[in-house]
Amino acid sequence: MIVEATDTVIEAANNFGDTREGAGAGPMALAVVALLAIATILLWRNMTARIKRLPTSFPDRPEGSTETKVESTTTETTAARTDAAAGPTGTDAGSTER
Repeated sequence: MIVEATDTVIEAANNFGDTREGAGAGPMALAVVALLAIATILLWRNMTARIKRLPTSFPDRPEGSTETKVESTTTETTAARTDAAAGPTGTDAGSTER
């Protein structure tokens, strides 16, 4: 039996994903991860500095007191603004009539 050799070459299909068509995702992901790492480091440093500035202990509040200093300051500021908006009493300072 005689077998003839043919010159036909069959190339294998490349289905392994090593083509350069979708190569943009790798560098973009690296940039996003790098930015997140930088943001995390900066936030870590900021929080560490803020924690170091806190006092070692806070003063105890009296037993019956539920109002904090911030709330009382806000109440006093609101009352002062209300009094200032009312204007002077007993005079007609805004009058233009003579």
